[in-house]
Amino acid sequence: MGTLNDIKRKYDIRPDLFDELRKTIKYDHSKNYHDIIKFMNELPYKLKIELALEIHKDLYREIEFFKK
Repeated sequence: MGTLNDIKRKYDIRPDLFDELRKTIKYDHSKNYHDIIKFMNELPYKLKIELALEIHKDLYREIEFFKK
């Protein structure tokens, strides 16, 4: 979204075009998220957990409980 705001400022994008672009980006992001959830729900439990841990490994490294 930051990139879109930068483009709007730099190239003086019309408000209606900016809103259309913003809506499209939000939709694509939402669609992508739902596709990932659907894909993960189709995985066997063990693989689903392993993939979730891999996706969020940076987050787990920051939590004190998991550092020990």
